[in-house]
Amino acid sequence: MGLTILLVDDDQILIEKAKNSLNWDNLGIGMVFTANNIHEAKGILKVYKVDILLCDVDMPMGSGLELVEWIREERKDMKCRLCQTAKKTAVQ
Repeated sequence: MGLTILLVDDDQILIEKAKNSLNWDNLGIGMVFTANNIHEAKGILKVYKVDILLCDVDMPMGSGLELVEWIREERKDMKCRLCQTAKKTAVQ
């Protein structure tokens, strides 16, 4: 079946592109879960065993750091990777 991964980011378009554009089977990933905030992520993590977390650091409803802290407090065994997307801004 492969590993399970949880992608967490408040950017819905980014999450969908990542989920649908990568060949997860070739990466050894059998199941891909997605969440748009840490509250959704916690709900998934309470129900499913997840092997890898890939999470945005900066989100409106709680940071990726807060989620990792909760994961550690709950003693969940998974690899956690945090990332931050660069926002395009106009330069004047």
